[in-house]
Amino acid sequence: MDLQRLIVEFTFLLIVSYIIIPNLVLRCVGIDSWKNQNAYGVAITFDDGPHPDYTPKVLEILERYKVPATFFVVGENADAYPELIKEIQGHGHQLGMHCQQHICSWFLNPWTTWKKWDEGVATLERLTGQKVEWIRPPWGVFNLALWLWLKYRKKKAVLWNVEGHDWLAQRSPEQIAKRVLKKISVGSIVLLHDAGGQPRAPENTICALESIFRNVESEKKLPFVSLDLSS
Repeated sequence: MDLQRLIVEFTFLLIVSYIIIPNLVLRCVGIDSWKNQNAYGVAITFDDGPHPDYTPKVLEILERYKVPATFFVVGENADAYPELIKEIQGHGHQLGMHCQQHICSWFLNPWTTWKKWDEGVATLERLTGQKVEWIRPPWGVFNLALWLWLKYRKKKAVLWNVEGHDWLAQRSPEQIAKRVLKKISVGSIVLLHDAGGQPRAPENTICALESIFRNVESEKKLPFVSLDLSS
C-alpha cells in the first residue's frame, strides 16, 4: 500500500468520524438533540442576532401577539448589543447560544471548537446572569468535538422541524409564511432569523411574522408556547 493511498484512506476515515457520524447521529437520527418540543403548541425560535435594526422590530411584533420565543444569539453580537439581550430578557423570552462566532463546525478543529463554545456560553452568562442550557450550532451541523463538548458541559442541542428558509433575500414574506404554515404541527420548533443571512433578508421575516402568528392559531388551532424540552 503506497503512501498516497494511506493518506487518502486516513483522510476519509477522519472525515467520517469527525463530521459525518456526528451529523448522522445528532442531526438525522436525533440522538442527543431536539427537533420537537414537549409542550402542546408551537415554539418559535430566532437565530443569528441580536441585531440593532431587526431584533427590536421582532420583539415588538412578539409583544403585540403575545407570542413567546427563544433567541439563539451569536456571542459576539450579544457582546456588541448587550442592551438587546436585556430587552429580550425583559420581554420574558428565552435565550440560547449560537456559538461565539457564526462559524460552521465542519471547519473547526477540536481545540477551536471547545474554545468558541466556551467563549460563547461565558459571554451570554455574563450578560444575563443565568446559566446557558440550550445551544444551536450554526447551520445545525456538528463535529465530533462539539458532540463531546455537549456531553461534558451538559448542554442540550436544539434543532428544528420547521424552517422558513428566510435567510434568502429573494424569499418573499408570503413564501416564508406559506412554508412555515405548511409544515407546522403539535410540538413543532420553528426556525426563523432576526439577523444574518443575505442582506436585508430579515426584513422579509419581520413582514411574514404577523401572517404566521394569525394563521397558526386560526387555521392550525395551535397556541404558541415557550420552548419546553423537559422529559
